[in-house]
Amino acid sequence: MEGEFTEYLSVLPSNIFYDDINKNHSNLSDYSKLCDTNSVNNYKKEAKEICEKILRYLDKHATLIDNKTEYDVCILLNYWIHDALTNLLGSENISNKINLAFASLQWMWNYPINALKGTSYYDKCKPNYDIFKYEDWEKRRELYEYYVDYKTIFSTVENFDKTCNEFYKRIDKKKMLYDHFDEICESKPDECPDFYEKCKEYKPELVLHNFSCHEEMEAAKNPRPNEQALNGPEDGDSAPGPDLSGHGAVSSEMEMTQENSDIGTKVGKSVLGIAPIALTASALYKFTPLGPWIRKLIGSNYNITGNMDGEDGFLDHTQESGNMIFDGGDNYISYQPI
Repeated sequence: MEGEFTEYLSVLPSNIFYDDINKNHSNLSDYSKLCDTNSVNNYKKEAKEICEKILRYLDKHATLIDNKTEYDVCILLNYWIHDALTNLLGSENISNKINLAFASLQWMWNYPINALKGTSYYDKCKPNYDIFKYEDWEKRRELYEYYVDYKTIFSTVENFDKTCNEFYKRIDKKKMLYDHFDEICESKPDECPDFYEKCKEYKPELVLHNFSCHEEMEAAKNPRPNEQALNGPEDGDSAPGPDLSGHGAVSSEMEMTQENSDIGTKVGKSVLGIAPIALTASALYKFTPLGPWIRKLIGSNYNITGNMDGEDGFLDHTQESGNMIFDGGDNYISYQPI
C-alpha cells in the first residue's frame, strides 16, 4: 500500500506544483536572456538558474496564478525558492548563503532589465524573503500546503476507500500544528499567518468526522475496556500498551484475590473444625479418670502421640495444630470471612 499510496500523494496540488517547477524542461533556455543582469554579484549563476524556472512557470501557468480564489501559488513558489537554493548551495553555512542569493533574486525583480519588464507575467509573483523571517516558517509552510491540498485529499478519500485510513492519520497529526498557531494568533496577533483564517475550516476536529473511516479509526485509538479484558494482550505481550488502561490486569488481580480468599476460607474452616476435637481429647486424656483407660486402649500406639516429648507431648502437638493458624508466618494460612 505504501508504494501505491505515493501515487495518491503525487496528485495533490502542492506536489504537482513542486514536481513541475523542479523539472529541467527543454524550453528553459527560452528564458535565459530575461535573467541576464549585471546588477548582482552574489551567487549570480544560482540566481539565474532559479530565475529561469520561475519565469517559465509564471508564463505557462498565468491563469492558475491569477485565480487566487483557491490558493496563492506565489506562497508555494517562495517556499520552493528556499528549497532550490539549499540544493544548489549545499547545507554548510546555508543561512548566510541563502540570504545573499535570495537578495540577488529580489534585486532582479525589483530592478528588472527591459526585456524582463516587457513580459506580461514576470511580476505575477515576486521573490519574497519576508516569509522566512519567522522561526517557525517551516510550520507555516506545512500548514499552507495542507490548506492547498485538503479538498483534493477529501475527494480522493471519497472515491478511493483504501486511502481513508492513511489520510486520516496524516490529518489527525495536524492537530498540534493548529494548536501552535491558535496560541500564536491569540498571544501575538501580528505574527499570525495572513492565511490562517482560511485554514481554520480544515481543522482536524472539524473535518475528520466526514471521513468514511472515522468510527473505525477512533475505535482503534480508544478500545473499550471490555474488549481489552476479553482479548488480552496480543503478540505475546504481557502488559497493557501505552494506550491501554490496564483494566484487564486489575480484573485478573481481583479474580486471583477472590480465589485465594475462597481457598483460605475452606482451609481455615477445616482446621478450626479439627482444633476443638483435638483439644477435647487432650483434656480427657490428661485431666480426667478416663486417661488410664485411653492409655490402655491405645496400647503401644501411644508413642504415636508422644512419649518422645514426655507426658505433655499429646497436648503440645495439639497446641501446634492451633499454632498453624495463630503463630509464625511459616505455617500461616489466611482466613477471610465470606
